[in-house]
Amino acid sequence: NADGSVNGAEFLVFLVNNQIDNMQSYPSTTALNDGGFVITWESSQDDVNNIYTQRFDAEGNALGEVTFNALPSLSSAISDASTNEDAVYSYDASSNFSAPEALTYSATLSDGSDLPSWLSINSSTGVLSGTPTNADVGAIDVTVTATDTNSASISDTYTLTVNSINHTPTLSSAISDAFTNEDVPYSYDTSVNFSDADEGDTLTYSATFSNKGGSGIDSSSWLSIDSTTGILSGTPAGENTTIYNDEDIGIYNITVTATDSEGATASDTFYLLVNQVNDAPTLSGDYTGFVTKGADTNTATGALIATDVDGPADPFEYVYFDHNNYITGSDELGNETRTYTNPQG
Repeated sequence: NADGSVNGAEFLVFLVNNQIDNMQSYPSTTALNDGGFVITWESSQDDVNNIYTQRFDAEGNALGEVTFNALPSLSSAISDASTNEDAVYSYDASSNFSAPEALTYSATLSDGSDLPSWLSINSSTGVLSGTPTNADVGAIDVTVTATDTNSASISDTYTLTVNSINHTPTLSSAISDAFTNEDVPYSYDTSVNFSDADEGDTLTYSATFSNKGGSGIDSSSWLSIDSTTGILSGTPAGENTTIYNDEDIGIYNITVTATDSEGATASDTFYLLVNQVNDAPTLSGDYTGFVTKGADTNTATGALIATDVDGPADPFEYVYFDHNNYITGSDELGNETRTYTNPQG
């Protein structure tokens, strides 16, 4: 009867559900005022439990089976996560959602804007993946949405942090071999040859030297490097006038090293040639005498010293005076003076 009481002694046995595979459980019957009734049950199919209902009229005729859609749900919150720059990131967000049917997945930033270019989500699998770079260092809030075939959806937001890692400084361009002349200031900015991908990282510079003889040059020598700017500078000396050695002239093998704040380094070696410049010789001292009128022989005394700072490697010759190359003068007493000049200098 409509009130659910048994009408007569006989019972009607009939098939309620169309799907009879797997587990059919938790049946429930509700009587209707028109003499009909509704039977509701749970059916497990492909590991998904759905709620079904079948309505019958007063004669027990089935009027149609209906499936009630279960909304997608968040089975567990997505945990905040972190990854390193230049490392592959991957996370399967589908493990955090559940539904009785297949879901599709999408993701945006929490404000609704697009994900950064390095990060994407597979709409079928729910896998978030990508490789962030140094420019992506920092935290972003990612919202993942799971949607079923009836457009019902559920979302969750988590924070993804990209950690910065130290990059080794790099030699962006080789330092070219160079030359300079003795007694001329030399300067070169080596910082233009190095770079570091880490934003805000500062490089410091050092240099080691060896000269043409293979001996090391310490910080008190003519060439030094500014540790902050990377500028190599100094003025190489010419020849020593006393001992005729070449002082700073020669070829130097110079290694410049750039070091970042974490101690990572990059180096390059180049050659610097200090050229010798020819210096004019000098003549010093006095060579004086006098002439007696009518005398066949006259004597001059003194010493003339010729020197050349270029040393024995640049020899010179003594050239006799040209006795016909002179100028004369006389004083008020009639004394005549002759000044001789060597035309070869």
